[in-house]
Amino acid sequence: MPRVSVIIPSYNHAAYIQAAIESVLAQSYRDHEIIVVDDGSEDATHQVVMPYLSRISFYDFPNAGIAANYNRGIGLAKGRIVAFLESDDLLDPLYLERAMNVMENEPDIGGLIVGRRVLQSTRNGKDKLLEVMPKRSPGRFFTTESILVGGDWGIASTPILRLDCLEEVGLFDEQLAFGCDVDMALRFTLKYRLAYLDEPLYLYRRHRQNTTRDLVQTSREALRVALHFVERHPDYSRLNTSIVNRCIGNLYGRVGSLMLKSGDFPRSAILEHFRAAVSHYPSLKNYRRLILEIALPGSLFRRHIRKNLK
Repeated sequence: MPRVSVIIPSYNHAAYIQAAIESVLAQSYRDHEIIVVDDGSEDATHQVVMPYLSRISFYDFPNAGIAANYNRGIGLAKGRIVAFLESDDLLDPLYLERAMNVMENEPDIGGLIVGRRVLQSTRNGKDKLLEVMPKRSPGRFFTTESILVGGDWGIASTPILRLDCLEEVGLFDEQLAFGCDVDMALRFTLKYRLAYLDEPLYLYRRHRQNTTRDLVQTSREALRVALHFVERHPDYSRLNTSIVNRCIGNLYGRVGSLMLKSGDFPRSAILEHFRAAVSHYPSLKNYRRLILEIALPGSLFRRHIRKNLK
């Protein structure tokens, strides 16, 4: 039986999945299996994967969303430790070796998140390594607080987890279309230690520059994840009211700011988010100011916004 199951959930990533698979096959740590779980791709994913069928396990399912696809992979895993790789990302050849050194020597750790580096796809087809995505909170371990308000939200994904701990925490929440990995990290830290390996061995691929509208949608999804977590864990929320309100307030404010910057959303929607931000976290004085400035006459308002949101 393999020690580690590397699960690659896939959906319409025919352009990238070969490189993802090759990056796992190139690992210096060999005691692993590769499980590719396809979520009903409509591109050439199947044709790309076919040459690897003697070295990987490939499963094709009807489309059900990312969380369901994660869970399918977990159900198929033979290893007692599961690792996740998005089908458009890559692993450094030392990823599993370094990670398993931690997991095998520190049995009190329930899971691990490895440092990430941005990989930019360029027009000439070559990949370019860019900035490291750091853990922003101090200390070696993620906590529920560090993810909610400590700056660790953006890297709390693609973990390596002990299967028995994962089963105790519960599978990925299929009610969440996006952000189920952050929700998992939040729930995991309530029960187990989730460590950080400060080596940028997970390569996160950036396809192209996000538009403001994309950022609005991403931030709305983050807000939904946070609200969902709060609703599902009332005991934590009751004991950590200031942390929860700060997180929710910041997310409402971020959505409102991005909507304002895009120029594509009505003032009423922007105002609703700023008011919710201040209601949850009154210390957000900047949003109090913006609530007043939104009341400016049309042309003056637009000129003021262009000046202050550059």
